[in-house]
Amino acid sequence: MPSFRLWLAATAGLAVLAAPAAACSPPLHQPAPMLPDETEEAYRARIVAQARRDAEAAEMQRELAQREREEALWRTAEQIVAAEVAGLSGWREDRRGAQYRFVTLRILVTERGLGAPRRVRLRSYDGGDACFGPQGPIYPTEGRLLLFAQGGKLSDATVIDWTSAARSTHPETLALLERSRGPRD
Repeated sequence: MPSFRLWLAATAGLAVLAAPAAACSPPLHQPAPMLPDETEEAYRARIVAQARRDAEAAEMQRELAQREREEALWRTAEQIVAAEVAGLSGWREDRRGAQYRFVTLRILVTERGLGAPRRVRLRSYDGGDACFGPQGPIYPTEGRLLLFAQGGKLSDATVIDWTSAARSTHPETLALLERSRGPRD
């Protein structure tokens, strides 16, 4: 029996130690320490300036990654269509228990590939949690977007990715979104 109690205690101890990791909380950001002979005001100004530089660098990296991703999509996608959100269903649950809703898109312009249907319904998942993120794609709930897809009928199975003017700086994407506005807008 003593070995069972020892095993139980060790298992309980590991569970307690693993609990914070299971919570998937983001790492704490510790600001730089105050320098010797630095005033409180100078310290705050230095920290604010560093945070601004870090945010600008992160934004530049995000824009560069977005442009590279879109460049690859423009090269490889067999279908490219501009669409507009026309409707949104209520929340549903798939077999795995993930929350989603249908986004109904009205197709505005087909840039590449076969003509798409006038409307298409795609599953848009919720954001997930801090540990695992979404269980599928998250589409916008309003506005216009470009869908990049493989060949075949436009559906959840064929859509590779999407982008919108809010996310994009790619010139071809922005030009197609502008063309999709047409004379009626």
